[in-house]
Amino acid sequence: MKKAHWIGLGLLLISTRLFAAELSSLELGVGALGGESPHYIGSNEYYRGWSPFPYLIARREDLEVGEVNRAFLYNDHRLQLELGLGLEWPVWSERVDSPAPAGNSDPNAHLIHGKSWLRRGMPKHPLNLLVGLTASYHLGEHLYFTLPIRQGVGFIRSLPNMGQTIALGASFDFFPRHSPHALVVESFTTYGNTQFNQLYYGVEPAYALAGRPAYDASAGLLYQSISVWGSFYLGKAFYLGVFVTRYDMRQSRLAQSPLVRSPLSESIGFAVIYKFFVSHKKVKIDK
Repeated sequence: MKKAHWIGLGLLLISTRLFAAELSSLELGVGALGGESPHYIGSNEYYRGWSPFPYLIARREDLEVGEVNRAFLYNDHRLQLELGLGLEWPVWSERVDSPAPAGNSDPNAHLIHGKSWLRRGMPKHPLNLLVGLTASYHLGEHLYFTLPIRQGVGFIRSLPNMGQTIALGASFDFFPRHSPHALVVESFTTYGNTQFNQLYYGVEPAYALAGRPAYDASAGLLYQSISVWGSFYLGKAFYLGVFVTRYDMRQSRLAQSPLVRSPLSESIGFAVIYKFFVSHKKVKIDK
């Protein structure tokens, strides 16, 4: 298991929580995170494991830096505009002559691998910086709608632009907005442009194999998803985050890609943080 993947999964889990009304301006600590997730949505090959990680986060009313990196461009009682940064970790490919793992044809299997056999012989997906703009609109204390737009930026010169995605989501939080906790059920529909979809689901003729024909991925629906996640502050020193997400590609044309083995896939994860330093200075940020 690649440690970097679990750090990325943990940052995703931590960053998906909602803001509470008052949070400390500086927190330091250590944590552990883990879970299971597919190499990419549509794969039946999964990462599974856990990893320790250091925790640091600094806040102002309009900015958060550390485990989460984002700035509020606009924030009133109902509408929020947020600029954020994140990372999408590489997917390593097996050698082209690697034998097929047992159960590779089973769409319901969760095959635990560090490298992708479905992408054998293909270039690995490089590290991807995600630059995102998210608009959120709240209807009362519990229901809100989200429109995230993400631009992928590669760290290698040959692939500076890794494409864009846009999604529309609806979320219901069982806790009110002023609560430091969150228990959320949400659903998203996510679309990708041609460049993003081709990067993940296209097969160039040079990499076509028996059973993996060349495939051109067009822009359009990527997947629909439903998630349940929770974010809980246990006293002043401990934080617990958990999530489970189900991805559904059955309505997407990309389900025809030879790189898609499981139109239905899942991710599950947790993060536990012990904060050994918490600033007494509080920052007010409306959820």
